Amino acid sequence: ADVTGAFYGVLTQSSTQPTAEQIAQGQNSVGSAARIAFNQVVNSIETFSSIDVDFNDQTLLGQSYFLHLVYRSGGTYPKYGEIKTIEIDRIIPTVEKTYPANNLMVFPAPDAIEITFSELVVGTNGEALNDAYFSLVQNSNPEIPIQFTVSVSAEGERTVATLRPTTVLMDNTAYTLTINTVYDLSDNPSAASTISFETDGIAQWTGSSSSSWTDAANWGGTLPVVGKSVLIPGGLSNYPLINSETINVHNLTIAPGAVLSHSGGTINVSGLFHLQSSSDVNASYINTGGVLNATADSIRVDQVISNPNVTYHISSPVLDATQLSIGSTQVVYFFNNFTGAWESNMNIPLTPGVGYITRSNNNLQFRGDLNFSSFSLPIYRSTKGFGWNLIGNPYTAMLDFSKMINDDIEPTFWLWQNESGIYGTMNFESEVFINLNSNFIPSNHAFFVKVKTGVESTNISFSPAFLSANTTTYLKSGQVSNVDQLKLAAVSGLVEDETAFAFISSASNGVDKYDSEKYLGRSANVLELFSLVGNTRLAINGMPLDKTVTIPLGYSTKTAGNYSIKLNTNTTESRLFLRDDVAKVTKELLAGSAYSFNVASPETNHSRFSLVVERVLTGESPKVKNADGLRAMVKDRKLSVLVSSSMLGAEYYVVDMGGRLLIKGIFIEEGMVDLGQLPIGSYVIQSFNRAVNLQERQKIVVY
Repeated sequence: ADVTGAFYGVLTQSSTQPTAEQIAQGQNSVGSAARIAFNQVVNSIETFSSIDVDFNDQTLLGQSYFLHLVYRSGGTYPKYGEIKTIEIDRIIPTVEKTYPANNLMVFPAPDAIEITFSELVVGTNGEALNDAYFSLVQNSNPEIPIQFTVSVSAEGERTVATLRPTTVLMDNTAYTLTINTVYDLSDNPSAASTISFETDGIAQWTGSSSSSWTDAANWGGTLPVVGKSVLIPGGLSNYPLINSETINVHNLTIAPGAVLSHSGGTINVSGLFHLQSSSDVNASYINTGGVLNATADSIRVDQVISNPNVTYHISSPVLDATQLSIGSTQVVYFFNNFTGAWESNMNIPLTPGVGYITRSNNNLQFRGDLNFSSFSLPIYRSTKGFGWNLIGNPYTAMLDFSKMINDDIEPTFWLWQNESGIYGTMNFESEVFINLNSNFIPSNHAFFVKVKTGVESTNISFSPAFLSANTTTYLKSGQVSNVDQLKLAAVSGLVEDETAFAFISSASNGVDKYDSEKYLGRSANVLELFSLVGNTRLAINGMPLDKTVTIPLGYSTKTAGNYSIKLNTNTTESRLFLRDDVAKVTKELLAGSAYSFNVASPETNHSRFSLVVERVLTGESPKVKNADGLRAMVKDRKLSVLVSSSMLGAEYYVVDMGGRLLIKGIFIEEGMVDLGQLPIGSYVIQSFNRAVNLQERQKIVVY
């Protein structure tokens, strides 16, 4: 003070200042006794004056109080100075939250532990918190101390302590975390506290016995702990089918290539429901009537993007997905049949069943409620869009397009092969395909269909009943046509673009249901090959043939360069000659050989090449039956067939899953016949006895 006198103080619960007179009388602002009152006479302006004030039973820990001070000068005319008010912090610091929370049963064992305090806190002597203020034990008998390191950070006005065990915690194990007394910056002590938790356990499906979820043999002998996490890996023979059970899990992860079928019962997921993806295959979840209880944001469906520089044809398996929510780094477009143009979808939700295209620098992830419903989607034909409609698989498993075909659409789908920049084509009347080999559309994928000439609009139906497990992302599962066929391929470096010819006695020489148009990808550095009926470009050309025929060929490329044409498949008894009218060359196409040529400039050409087919045997399609008489065996990758007397004289073919002919011959002796060694993979062996018009086939797998 700069004059002698006295200062007065009171401690109150209210921040409202008392008057100077009330303070001098030890009162609060309403005239009642203050919780603490004190005063001190100041006799010298040169000597520092102080007073100790102790808290009492009226000022316990747990809240803030307010100290109100005023100075009264001495002398003949005393007067009060300005009243000063100071907040006194008596609030105890607490643990605001922890990760894991108390009694959590599914703490991920590899994760760090985090403790967030309600305010900034320190140790007993004001030092940063260290391992002396925490302890972690495994709840065993005796308890096992867990060593850890501690790091401390400030998040705003709060202290966060992170504990990292020096060894990963054990799965399905109980632990106790003790948090000792710490102090806030006003030296208020916290109460010690404990947190109890259990680590999550990840039970892994093996499928060793059956498809039953409740059979311990399918889980390595021990059923999953209720409410904890489960992994269904790929590469197995048996996958779980839930048809009546109630399943409670935390995280449910379905790996690429794995399948979960759900026809009844209930799956309750408290954590993530996650369908993973790889560059080869997606996970499958086939729901045909079961109840899935999972929050929309916890459902994750992955789609790997292998190359950010190529276009992907996508379809959403969840409701209300947008470009932003799936994580696409570039614009999402849809094909407008009325304008015949690609148009930006902006950030409008992706419609189930509609196909889209995009590029992205990162993988996509669809989040939201899964689409389980059956529905119809309108598709159109216009003068600008020519009937082309990009639709998509709206489910989390492969879609069988053969069940979607109706009288108003062509019996064909066109599926973009993003890595090669060409379209695969499948015709369901001839059962012939190019650049792919299945009638299934993988999950998350879009594909083109075409409305027939003369039809302005129609509906195409989608249903979970049309689903099958994903076997590959880009359609590498097997199907073999029963008709005689040829496949040529235009070779552009590592890319092959096929065109096919199916020889069917009921086909016409014009364009009919056995034919599929060529949808050009128009990618750089790729030559695309097709046949011609008039001005119509065909990817698959169905025709009758009982004599020599010349078939016009065409090609399209955006890049000048060197290319070649080769024979990929020939299941006929014909000789093939490729005629180049520019080079004035005719070359016989044999298995393993190719014709090389140069294209001087980018062009679409309809006149340079033709294919001459001589002496192709035709007739009615043979009767086909399963391999009751055909008995094939594989040992050490060697294929052998047990030939009965009824099979003598029958032709045999071994083709891979791409329809490529690998082995051909005639059975001429009974007994076990060795047909040769095959690489690891899946194949089909067919025998054809022309004398009785009977074809038999069997799928084989070489390990």
